[in-house]
Amino acid sequence: MNHRISPILKMPFVKRGITAILLFAVFFVSFFYAPLIVLSLLFAGALIIILVYEWAKLLAVRSWYWWLLTPLYPVLPFLMLIRLNQYPFTRFLIPLMIIWVSLFDTGAYFVGNLIGKYKLAPKISPKKTWEGLIGGYITLFFVIIATNWLMGYEWPFNSFLLTLIVGTLACLGDLWVSYFKRKAHVKDTSNLLPGHGGLLDRFDALLFVVYFFYILMIIF
Repeated sequence: MNHRISPILKMPFVKRGITAILLFAVFFVSFFYAPLIVLSLLFAGALIIILVYEWAKLLAVRSWYWWLLTPLYPVLPFLMLIRLNQYPFTRFLIPLMIIWVSLFDTGAYFVGNLIGKYKLAPKISPKKTWEGLIGGYITLFFVIIATNWLMGYEWPFNSFLLTLIVGTLACLGDLWVSYFKRKAHVKDTSNLLPGHGGLLDRFDALLFVVYFFYILMIIF
C-alpha cells in the first residue's frame, strides 16, 4: 500500500495541491475564527523568516546596496498587510487579494502549460509565456465579475481596468522575485513549502498587489 501511495505523493502537482490546501486551512482558521492579532502575527512571522533566510539568500551574491531595497520590499508590503488586517472595513481585502492573485496565477499556469509558445521573459522566467499571461487575465476578469456580483461592491475602476492593474502587478511581482532567484542561481527561495518553494515564492505577487489596494483605500 505504501509503495502505491508514495509515488503519487511525490508528484509535483499533488504535493503542490496538498500544501495549498493546508495553507488555505491555516489562513481560513486564522482569518475567520482566531483573534485579529493572530493573522498579523503570522504575517510578521513570515516576514521574519523571509528577511533572515530567503531574502538574505537571494541577495547573498548581490552588492550591498541592493539591501537598500529591503524597507520597500519585502518589509513595507507586509506592514501594509498587517495594517489592513486591523480594521473591519479593510480586512476583507486580504482574502480578496489572495484569491484573485492565486486564481490569476492558476489560470496563467494551466493555459501556459496547455498552449504556451511565446516566451514572456525568457531570461528571467523561461516557463512564463504570453499565452499564459492572457489566460491569467481572462481568469481574473471573470473572477472579479463574480466577486462584484456576490459582494455587490462598486470599485473606483471597472472590472476590465481592475483586471489589468491587479494582473499586471501580480505578474511583475512574480518576475521581480524570479529575477533575484535567477541571479542567485536558485530555483526556489527555500524548501519550506513542499511543491511551492519558499514563503517569498508564495507572497511575491501579493506583495506587489497590496501596494495598489493599500493606496486605493487611502485615497477612497
